[in-house]
Amino acid sequence: KIHTVFEHIPFDYKEIKKRLSEEFNYVFYECKHFESIFTRFYQGYILPKKWNIDKRKAHLSCLIMAGAATRKEAVEELSGPPYSIEKQMDDKRYILKKWDLTELEFDKIMNKKPVNHDVYGFDKPALYHKVLKKIELIYKYQLLKRLGVKK
Repeated sequence: KIHTVFEHIPFDYKEIKKRLSEEFNYVFYECKHFESIFTRFYQGYILPKKWNIDKRKAHLSCLIMAGAATRKEAVEELSGPPYSIEKQMDDKRYILKKWDLTELEFDKIMNKKPVNHDVYGFDKPALYHKVLKKIELIYKYQLLKRLGVKK
């Protein structure tokens, strides 16, 4: 088991946020990973609308497990949009300009049936090669066994 110093220090998430804000004038993002327009738009607009993925669920679950939020607070947070609709539209205009897309082209992409990431094979090569190697070893072993060759 790995032990960290943070396991032995009292940590009040809400108090830390309050102190950072008051003592250092720190301004928090609306949500985790909203530090850039692209990540905000991707996590707050594209993921929920295209793939029905709301990253806030994972972030809020961590806060609940850490005792920094209650389930009731999380459910309340999830009842609204990830961020204001007005800001989403501003971000959309900005992103479309950067990507050189019209709103019609973007909406067409967003309305297409989602493609499962497995189609692209990013997760498969490692497993595929492991299985292939096992098959090769079994084949060689069986062949060598029939020929009477021992390991």
